[in-house]
Amino acid sequence: MMNAIRKAGTLILISYFFSQGTRLAGNLITARLLAPEMFGVMAVILVIQQGVMMLSDVGLDAYIIRHKNYTDPIILNIVWTVQVLRGIFLAIVTAVLAGTLWFLQSSELTNHWGALANDSLPLLLLVSTLNPLMLGMKSLARLVKTRELNRLKLEILDAISQLIGTTVMIVWALYYPSVWALAVAAPITIFISVILSYSMFEIRHSFHFDKKVFSEIYQFGKWIFIATALTYFSQQGDRLFLSVSISEAELGLYSIALALVGFATMFVQRIAAQLWLPVFSTKATDEQSLKKNYYRVRIVQDLAVGAFVLLATYFANNVIDILYDERYRDVTWMLQLAVVTVLAVSIRQASKVLLVALGETKVQMQSMFVNLISLIILMPIMFSFYHLKGLIVATVISNFIAVIPQYRTMYIL
Repeated sequence: MMNAIRKAGTLILISYFFSQGTRLAGNLITARLLAPEMFGVMAVILVIQQGVMMLSDVGLDAYIIRHKNYTDPIILNIVWTVQVLRGIFLAIVTAVLAGTLWFLQSSELTNHWGALANDSLPLLLLVSTLNPLMLGMKSLARLVKTRELNRLKLEILDAISQLIGTTVMIVWALYYPSVWALAVAAPITIFISVILSYSMFEIRHSFHFDKKVFSEIYQFGKWIFIATALTYFSQQGDRLFLSVSISEAELGLYSIALALVGFATMFVQRIAAQLWLPVFSTKATDEQSLKKNYYRVRIVQDLAVGAFVLLATYFANNVIDILYDERYRDVTWMLQLAVVTVLAVSIRQASKVLLVALGETKVQMQSMFVNLISLIILMPIMFSFYHLKGLIVATVISNFIAVIPQYRTMYIL
C-alpha cells in the first residue's frame, strides 16, 4: 500500500506542476497580450460557471471512489447517466442566465453593476454552455483508476488536454487579442479530455436506471449538495460582491492574484481528493490505522504548506515584478494577503476527506455554512473600512473559522 501511495503521490506531484506550469505560462503570456479588464470580464464568467456547476454537485465522484463495488458496470452506468443528465440541465440553466443577462443589459438595468455591465458577457456565457455538456459525457474510468491509485494515464490525459487548451489560448491572443482568447481555453481543454477519457481507457458506458441506486446516490449526496452550494457562496462570495462593486480592471487584478494562490490551493485539494480520500477509504474500518495515517498526513502537509505561505509572502514583490509588467503591480499586496488562505484550505481538506471516508458528509454542510455566515458578516464591514484589502482579510478569517465544525465532529467520533 505504501509503495502505491508514494507512486500515486509522485505522479500527482509531477502532473500537477506540469499542468499548473502550463497554466502559469499561459497566464503570463496572455497578460502581456491582453488588458487587465479582459481578465475581469472572464472572472465574472468563471464565477457564474462555477456557480452553476457547484450548485448541482451531488458527490458522484466521491460516491464511486468509496463504493465497495466501484468497478461494477451497472453502478458505473447509473452514475454516468446521472452525470449526463446533470450536464444537460446545467447547460440549460447557463443558457437561461445568458438570456437573462442580455435582457437586463438591453434594458440598461446593469449600467451601475460594475463588471456585469460589459456587453460581451451574455455571448461569452452562452458559449460556456458547452462545458457542462461535455463534462457530463466524460468517462468514469478516471474514478476507477483513482480508487486503485493507478494514476499514470490519468496524469498524461490531464497534461495533454491542458497543453492543447493553453496553446490555443496563446495563439488566439497573439493573433486576435480579445477576451475570446481566454474564453476558448476551457471548452477545448474539456473536449480533448473527454475524447482521451475513452480512447485511453476501455471502460464504456450506456444509459441505465435503477431506483435503488438513485436513492443511494441521493442519500449519500444530499449533504454534499448542500455543502457544495454553501462552498460556492463562501468561495465565490467575494467575487460576486466585487463584480458589482469595482471596475473590470480591479476585478481582473484581483482574479490574477487569486489564480496565483489557486495554484497552491488546487494542489492541496487535488492531493486530498485523489490520494488521501482513496487511502482513508481503504482504512475506514480500521480506526487505529486510520488515525495513524491521518495524523501522519497532517504533520507533513501542514509543515510544508506553512513554509510555502511564509516564502510566498516574503518573495511576492520580487515574483510579481519578474512575471508581470507595471499594469499588474497591485497584484503583489493582494497575493500577500490572500496566500494565507492556503493554510486554512490545507487543514480543512485533510479533515474533509477523512470525514467523507467515514461517511460523515453532513459536517461539510455545517462547515461551509459557518464559512458563509462569517463571510457575509465580515465582508461588507471590512470592505467599507478598508476596501479591497479588508475584503481579502475577511475571506482569510472566514476560511479558518470554517474548520471548527469539522474538528467538533472529529472529536465526537
